[in-house]
Amino acid sequence: MGKKKKGQNTIAWNPLQSTTIGQIKQNKYGWIGTLLLFALFIGVVFYLPELFELYKEYSGKNTTPPIIANNNTTNNTTTENDERVVEKYKLADKKSFEFNEFKVDNIRLFGGNFSYKITNSTDAELDLSALDYFFEFYDESGEVIQRIFLTGRIPKQESESYSYQISNASAISEFSLSIIEEKYYTYYDFPVSEDKKVEFTCMNDYRSITYTFEDENLKKAADNVSYPVYLDDYAEKYDYYDSLYNKYLDRNGMDVSLEVKDDLLLYSVTIDYNILNGLLDDDEYFVANTRPRIVKFKMEAMGYSCS
Repeated sequence: MGKKKKGQNTIAWNPLQSTTIGQIKQNKYGWIGTLLLFALFIGVVFYLPELFELYKEYSGKNTTPPIIANNNTTNNTTTENDERVVEKYKLADKKSFEFNEFKVDNIRLFGGNFSYKITNSTDAELDLSALDYFFEFYDESGEVIQRIFLTGRIPKQESESYSYQISNASAISEFSLSIIEEKYYTYYDFPVSEDKKVEFTCMNDYRSITYTFEDENLKKAADNVSYPVYLDDYAEKYDYYDSLYNKYLDRNGMDVSLEVKDDLLLYSVTIDYNILNGLLDDDEYFVANTRPRIVKFKMEAMGYSCS
């Protein structure tokens, strides 16, 4: 037998004898600790999205836009680098504007009445509503007090005068006249029915128009006018609505009526845009498939209250 060296350990080889070569250290927390750690892990995973949103809000980086029903915001949202720039003027300093298609002058605000004249500079009839020009009036903080949408049809090389009542006119500090693109229109929250329809009514002193939209497309308009016969411009109004009545009477997709009853001129028309094709002469009727956001923004800029 060989001589055993100092410090050398030997293990007797016996296949029937168990030999300990190491020991696994047990978790000092036991099964209760393991269960708590597992519950904590599940909680973090479950609430991770909320925790992430709270972090973004706290850090000032929350850029998630609000969800606005039926507002057709796709590809129309503005960013911080796409702000609308408008040149503003004092009413006393700016009395006229000149564009390619028309000229605006005789601009005047007196006693809450804002008036101006537009001259058609082209060699064809000018449809102002197709150009999307708006007057805007601002208070000292730069907030818009009121808008006026330029509408009307002016024969070639002729002029028309217009006037509007301005609410809170004494608060006006500046004004502007410029095109407003659709992406800068006000965002509205329209209630949507279960069948995906939107409906609202726009009213002024003598007229109400109800618009119905399906999947954000204008499909129906119901116009009702009740105009007193004792008003100074009654004859002018009668001639206007009588001409529309005769024009729309046999038009497919339009149901129109006109009568004078109980000292009122009563005019009504219902438009089915699923049948009607083509443009209409009334600026308030718009065209088929116009979005609700456009209708409300422009109608309110024509002096109507929409709800």
